[in-house]
Amino acid sequence: LTSVCLHILEQSSLAQESYLKNGIQKKVHIVVKNTPFQIFLALSGNTIADNIIDFNILTLEASLLYDCVEEKTVGFINTIPLDYSARINPADGSKCVVEVTIKILSSQHEDSLFKLKLRAIEPLSKHCFCEAMSSPIQVISKPEVIKKKNQPRQKKRTRDDQIYDILSRIEGRLEKQQHTIDILQKDREVLRSHPPPPVFSSLQYSSDSGDPLEIAIKEFVLAFNRTKKEDRPNKIRQILNRNSPEFSSQLAELMNHVWVEGYQATCNEEIQAQAQVPLALLPSEPELFENSLESFCKTLFDL
Repeated sequence: LTSVCLHILEQSSLAQESYLKNGIQKKVHIVVKNTPFQIFLALSGNTIADNIIDFNILTLEASLLYDCVEEKTVGFINTIPLDYSARINPADGSKCVVEVTIKILSSQHEDSLFKLKLRAIEPLSKHCFCEAMSSPIQVISKPEVIKKKNQPRQKKRTRDDQIYDILSRIEGRLEKQQHTIDILQKDREVLRSHPPPPVFSSLQYSSDSGDPLEIAIKEFVLAFNRTKKEDRPNKIRQILNRNSPEFSSQLAELMNHVWVEGYQATCNEEIQAQAQVPLALLPSEPELFENSLESFCKTLFDL
């Protein structure tokens, strides 16, 4: 009977990890608490004197031990740490599957590893024909623990690292502020070297009277003086083209009034000849009107 041997064909688990113990490379099977896993067993040398000894005759017994040199059973007070049940292969009585559930955590036992001791016993005599020991087992609370273990540990930041990060952020902000100051300084130098044209030429204005027409004419003169001299003809031409003939007629009337009522009376004959503004301008002659308007404005505002 001593020739009968019990073999573990396969031990299932959630994951496996390698570890070194006493200079020997071993594998630890990781399982989840209260989650069943399977161990596949087989008997060999179980034919003696034409008698077949299999799991139909023998009873399988399992116990939970600590993974250490000496056999040390995991003790308990109220809760049994291990549940198991066996299913015999109906086609081959020498094989069976043991479904095991461990109810304790490795962390509750100083992160100890466990192992299962499996024994094939004759029910009446309680004689153990053979036994086998499982691979080491680690019991965790949930599958996420494995993912957390596999994540690389982040290096703990020192106080010097934190101070360096703060100084780097301050340096970055100072660089942005300095860049803004440089832009403002450059704009200021450009304004100093290229000052804007004066708001008015030699033409002097009286204080605002609040009259809408006076305010509008002053704004017109201001806009004209701000326009570059080389751009004025095209600007005037574009304004006339975008507006109706009625607008051109009203503008011509304004020019006549300015000329007749005010400017002609105060200018000498030479300036009057240069202005060449007719007293009546017809909208049907746009080119003549544009040239006259440009000549009039140039003479009136660029003295």
